Amino acid sequence: MASNQIDMSNKVVLITGGSRGLGRAMALGFAEAGADLIITSRKIKSCEATAGEIEALEDQDDVDIVDPGTKEVDLVDRLHDAVVLELPLRLYCKTDCKGLCPQCGQDLNVDSCSCADDAIDPRWEALAQLKN
Repeated sequence: MASNQIDMSNKVVLITGGSRGLGRAMALGFAEAGADLIITSRKIKSCEATAGEIEALEDQDDVDIVDPGTKEVDLVDRLHDAVVLELPLRLYCKTDCKGLCPQCGQDLNVDSCSCADDAIDPRWEALAQLKN
């Protein structure tokens, strides 16, 4: 991907009229930026040709073609995946939050605790013994 392009990885783009002209150019551009595409057009054969071009691009294997007669497209699973991928791994009450002690639950913003910092999770104990 060229450095002047935006990153559309993990994004879903719906393009109507995506089989030729400006719609086709947009579909190819979004595909090069890493987006997953849904293409629709009145000419289903042209959509299939555009989808073939996009799938021929490196790292592109997720192109859906929507029949022109389709009244609804179920995007729930794709939207769910896109939202989940954008969620932070950890949520904090504020940016400088120290969190809670994972052993005793003490609020580390209020006071420190006396738990050992070097306590080993029992599930990893066998690996720690290999190191010694």
